[in-house]
Amino acid sequence: MLQRPANFGAGNDSWWGVNLTRDFTIEAMGTLTATLSYVQTSIAHDHCVPIAGRGQDICGARALASLGFRF
Repeated sequence: MLQRPANFGAGNDSWWGVNLTRDFTIEAMGTLTATLSYVQTSIAHDHCVPIAGRGQDICGARALASLGFRF
């Protein structure tokens, strides 16, 4: 979501992330998967499109968590 998408971010902006994933086996039921992630981008705040109620922070760092279950 770039405000001035001349190159749509190609070539001048990057993102990176770190993920930690752990599987927990539950006997006779399946596997529970837990993931924690931290993601970041190099897009400057002045190039971000404001989102209602959130301001310019859409391009900031994020911590994410997810749970999944396989039967």
